[in-house]
Amino acid sequence: MTPLPLVTCVSQPTVLAQRLLASPCVRAGRLTVTARAGCTSAAQAFNAALDQASAIGGERPAWLMWAHQDVYLPEGWSQRFLAALAAAETRLGPLAVVGVYGVQGTGGLAVRAGHVLHRGELLKEPTALPCLVDSLDELLFAVRTDSGLRLDPALGFDFYATDLVLQAQARGLQCAALDAFCEHWSATPGRNVPAAVGERIIRSAAVFERKWLHRLPVSTSCFNIDRAGDVQAFIAPLMAPSHLQSLAMISPLTCAIDYFSAEAHDPSEWRLAGWASAEGQIIDHARIEYQGQLIATLAYGWTRAVLPGLEQSSVGFTAHFFMPMELAPGKCTVHLVFFDESDVEVGRIEHSLVVDRAVSLRPLVARVQSLSLHPQADYLDLLGKTLLALPYSNKASARLRLDGRDWPDFAHSMIGLERLNHLRACAETCSMKAYRATSWRLVFGAAAPALCYGGC
Repeated sequence: MTPLPLVTCVSQPTVLAQRLLASPCVRAGRLTVTARAGCTSAAQAFNAALDQASAIGGERPAWLMWAHQDVYLPEGWSQRFLAALAAAETRLGPLAVVGVYGVQGTGGLAVRAGHVLHRGELLKEPTALPCLVDSLDELLFAVRTDSGLRLDPALGFDFYATDLVLQAQARGLQCAALDAFCEHWSATPGRNVPAAVGERIIRSAAVFERKWLHRLPVSTSCFNIDRAGDVQAFIAPLMAPSHLQSLAMISPLTCAIDYFSAEAHDPSEWRLAGWASAEGQIIDHARIEYQGQLIATLAYGWTRAVLPGLEQSSVGFTAHFFMPMELAPGKCTVHLVFFDESDVEVGRIEHSLVVDRAVSLRPLVARVQSLSLHPQADYLDLLGKTLLALPYSNKASARLRLDGRDWPDFAHSMIGLERLNHLRACAETCSMKAYRATSWRLVFGAAAPALCYGGC
């Protein structure tokens, strides 16, 4: 039998020798392990192995596996894995990613699936295996080498397996959990999480939450993520106070707001414009938060310039947003939060709004589904989705249509929802004057024929 290729990252050589390399199938040569030390992300090791995956037997292996260094594979594991994989594809159809433990569904409908020994505790979930999943644990998984999927280096050492699943689903591919029992002897503590580990998880989570904001809620084996910031809210109480101090440290930030005003006829609707600069860091993106929750991004009309010799970035920003909850007359505070390319916070600016009269909006929902949470915005969302025929599409084609990557049988436009939303944002923020439904009808009415086979 051709040995199965497996990749791992090494931070503790003793653990690697006592666990993964001590597995009978590894010692017998039925599994070839490539162990990489000094990596800055799991992607650095795994993607390099994907690029070199044609070395075994002169042919590219069908699957490339990943496992943590603290995983132990019992006697006969490689044969059981291959048998379980074959049975899964017979029952479920072609698969792009498989793992030994995952989650099916999200939120209150999420159910766990898998069969592993975790820190000496047997986890044999009631969900019948194999089964399709919406999330996988990073302890052990395999990727079909011709799927085109790769690990995201921006995620470091967390959330990359669930990211793979979401990538696959966005391409209309399937992922599954198999019954391939193994042992996982993780030493990560449940409380008093070390500073390096806690900050690493929080920063990776911020990247993951921003990347898949349009797909939230997402349930993993460790977290239920309904909105951006949920992972930090969960991890922070598990860290010692001294570990939290470094999270509050930010670089020097200068910010000026040139225009910040409410619409006269609708005190819930706001527009702003301004600029910001940071020393020693590059500002890559920013957002507006109210009471710790995202209400808008500052990515519309965004420009960035690095000033030569000054190691300073300067950006101009605009935004158009709606306050997403009940507001009484008086003052409330929002935060403009700026981030670098790794989604690490560069700094934040506090700004006070004065609401002239009471407004009543629907309560904030668990996920941000539109550019802004407001009846007018919901109407425009529905109009845009109807142009793309999203309400009449199946789940797989709808995911591809978000980026305009499918060929629909019928649609008024093939531009994709992401680019259509960007066009809408440009139309709404190209001027600080009130662009209401009349001007937006011009965008959809007059421009729609030109969008059918074009792009932005």
